[in-house]
This record gives sequence, structure tokens and C-alpha cells, in this order.
Amino acid sequence: MGDAAPMAYIEFVDRENELREAKPPNPQPPQRAPLDPWTKSRMSLQWASPKEDNSSASES
Repeated sequence: MGDAAPMAYIEFVDRENELREAKPPNPQPPQRAPLDPWTKSRMSLQWASPKEDNSSASES
């Protein structure tokens, strides 16, 4: 079952003082040699930063 509501539409209007030039496209990054799965896995690991112990300061 659908609804009988009329379809809405949005009209975009360019204002004279808001036009600006498009930015040129970014150049493609250089191609890298594919890494073997083991090296790729090791390089993608994210290590957690050291945990800060704030519990002793809040007890006083």
C-alpha cells in the first residue's frame, strides 16, 4: 500500500553573489606495490594509547 500524498520537490536557485568556481580535481596518489597479507595486517594494527590513571585523584 502506498500513500496518496503528492510528491514533493526541491528547487535550487543560484544567486548571483553566491556563485564560485569549482575546485580542480585532486591528482591521483602514486601507485604502491601490493603488500603481502601478513605485512599489511601488521601495518594496519592500531595500538591504544597508554591508559591514564585518574582514579587516585578523584578519591580525595
